[in-house]
Amino acid sequence: MTKQDAAEKVAKLMRLAKGSSNPHEAETAKAQAEKLASEHGLTESDLEAGELAAAFDDLVDGVQKFVAGHPSIPQGLFNSSAIITDVLHKIKNIGETDKATKLRQITTVVRTASFIAGDQPVISGLKNILDTTLKNHGLSI
Repeated sequence: MTKQDAAEKVAKLMRLAKGSSNPHEAETAKAQAEKLASEHGLTESDLEAGELAAAFDDLVDGVQKFVAGHPSIPQGLFNSSAIITDVLHKIKNIGETDKATKLRQITTVVRTASFIAGDQPVISGLKNILDTTLKNHGLSI
């Protein structure tokens, strides 16, 4: 397991520890996260990059579901959902550092578009997905 993989796994375990209503599950997840972080010598910077990468992956998944099922998006706009899926898959599989950078860039673009477009349904939907994803990961970008 690479250091980047470990950082992303620690981020997921810590979210589980914070979000679980089962105290035993929460304690187990926290202990596993701490052990994994120690084994891989993860720094706060590594853990932040892991959380950003996990948030990026969740954002891509959310946008993919939104685009595939949104009635306001003309079908001819993207030729087919297979193209969207392929593009999102390629985006999702970029390096961890690039995911953190891309997440920050996407956040800026979506918020700017939302400011300009106002309540336009597609932009509002994308902004909601972004805001929810960031909140779920405890991020404020």
